Parts: sequence; structure tokens; C-alpha cells
Amino acid sequence: MDLLLIDNSNIFIEVQKNIGKDGRFDYEKFVKNHTNSKDQRKIIVGSTPPKSDTFWTTMENKGFEVITYERTKSGEKNVDTRIVAEGVEFITKQKEPGTLVLMSGDLDMSVLVEKAYERDWSIILWSWKDSLSNEYLDVKEITIKYLDDVAEDLIYFNRDNDGYYEKEYFREREIRLAREKQDREFNQAKQCAKNKISRLCYIDKNIYLERIDELVNFEQISEINRIVSDAKSEDLNLKNEAIEKENEQKRLTKEAKRQVRKEMLRRNWSLIATGSATVAGFIVYTIKKIKK
Repeated sequence: MDLLLIDNSNIFIEVQKNIGKDGRFDYEKFVKNHTNSKDQRKIIVGSTPPKSDTFWTTMENKGFEVITYERTKSGEKNVDTRIVAEGVEFITKQKEPGTLVLMSGDLDMSVLVEKAYERDWSIILWSWKDSLSNEYLDVKEITIKYLDDVAEDLIYFNRDNDGYYEKEYFREREIRLAREKQDREFNQAKQCAKNKISRLCYIDKNIYLERIDELVNFEQISEINRIVSDAKSEDLNLKNEAIEKENEQKRLTKEAKRQVRKEMLRRNWSLIATGSATVAGFIVYTIKKIKK
């Protein structure tokens, strides 16, 4: 029979440090995917949880032997000591060598590792890269595997889904958060584009606003900029056309006024000429009459 020994304090601390306080490690999934779960004794040792925490009860229900100590400095030391004691006792009693799977990077486990080696046991050490004692790196008889390499599928969060909590693994969470970020950026880009289009004065805005609304996913974000560019280009062309029409209208109005003035002047000159002829005739008549 194989033996799995878990230093939960060691695993838990690294999860909290690198992932956050809401991160949890799925030991059941780890056993299923990375150990010989069919013929294996599973022992997990750690700190006594708050009364409201059901973690240890859940682990017991899933076939793990649970051993806990108070959350003190000496308590954490007792965790390491108990893991070594349980491991040495179990290995010593076995008639045939098996595989020791040890989840911890603490150097305190070296006594247990030595005992397993003396009894011809295979030794697999699973640890976080940052918490692995360097002394283990020089021991050729140990197969070292890093939890960092499989963490995406083993670390999970209890996600509230309409009052029901469900596991959301780190990889899934990263994908979801990335997707939500894209959705926010996409919707912000659409709203920004709509604001720009709404400020234009000459185009039919509804045509372009409807084109924006038809876009539904982040991969179309470049299309948003193209639609805004098209709208601005058409608006500028229409603006220039409007200015040209306005200038032409001003020119025609000015020309019409000039023609009116010219016609008035022509008529005035005609009247002046007629008046002048009449006056001249009257003067000639008067002069002739005086001479008689």
C-alpha cells in the first residue's frame, strides 16, 4: 500500500500567498489525477480550523485521515513532527515497499525521506517551488514535482452562483475574468464610439449607431473604430458639401443683389435722361420766345 502525507499548512500558506485568501486546494482531485488512489492511505495534517469551517469534515468524508493542531507556532511544528511520525510508523510496518507521496517542501521531512529510502520505497515529493528546501534538490533518489505546474487545475474558489456555491478552478477563473474584462472593454469601446457619432452634425447617425449595436463580441472591436472612421469621413464630406452649397448660395444672392442694383441704376439713368431732355427743350423754347 502506498502512503500520501499532506502538510496542509505548507500547501495552504503558499496558496494564500500567491493566489489570495479565497483560494483552496483540491486534494481529492490531486489524488485522482496524480497518485495511485486505488491502494493508498491518505493522511492530512494541519491547523485546527474555525468552528464554521467544514473543510476537515469534508476531507474525512472523502476518505482522508485528518489530524489537526492549534494555530500556534508550536502547533505548526507539531504538524511536521506528526507527519514524520505517521510516515515512519506506516513505512516500518509494511512488508513490501510502496510509494511515498509527500506534499511538503519542509526540510523537517528529511527524517521521513531517509526512512523511506532505507526501506526501498519510491519517494515522490510534491512542493511549491518557493517553499521547497534546497537540500532536497541534491537527493537523486527523490522525484521532485512542482505543484506550480498543475495548480491551475487544482486551486479553486467557492463561487456564489445565485445562492449556491460551486467550485471554480483557477484556470476557469482566469478565463472568466479575462472574458469579463474583454466584455467591459468592448462595451466601453461601443459606448465611446456612440458618443463620438452622436456629436457629428451632418450624417444620418442612426445608420452608424445601428451598425455599432450589431457588433456582439470582442473580436469585432477593431470594427468599432472603422465604423467611427467611416462616420467621421462621411460627416466631413457632407460638411464640405454644405459649406460649398452655402458659399454658392451666398454668391448667387450677392449676384442677384448686384443685378437688382444694376437694373435700378439703368432705370434711374433713363429717367434722368428723359428729364434732362425735357428741361433742355424747355430752355430752348424759352430762349426762342424771348428773342421774338
